Amino acid sequence: MTMPTWPVDLPPPLANGYKETRQNNTLRSEMAAGPAKVRLKSTWASSLLDVSWVLTDQQFDRFIEFYDVTLVYGVKAFRGFPRPRTGLDTTITPVRFITTNGGLALSYSDEYQAWQITAQLETLPQSYASD
Repeated sequence: MTMPTWPVDLPPPLANGYKETRQNNTLRSEMAAGPAKVRLKSTWASSLLDVSWVLTDQQFDRFIEFYDVTLVYGVKAFRGFPRPRTGLDTTITPVRFITTNGGLALSYSDEYQAWQITAQLETLPQSYASD
């Protein structure tokens, strides 16, 4: 089964408020004498992405359909996520919504007549298989 891709009819997340946190991928061991030893935990270090969107009613419905149906409420990973720092992700790095910290935050703005969604995603190794 192929991994889902970000829908082309949805906009990228907003650059304003975007945050990318690279995860620490090292272990540091203090020695009785001399400098500490440092080694890699693994060959891959994920990044956490704090993102938000402002969406029309139609885009909001499409986003919820993608999240609930295609990604099975955010469980499945997907490719082609347009990151504000790099643009359309042509490196096909898979990402997945992090649903343990409350999942998606959804709100409606009367001022902008639009929906706002905030979420956190994590990058995964290119070799990651969703199923």
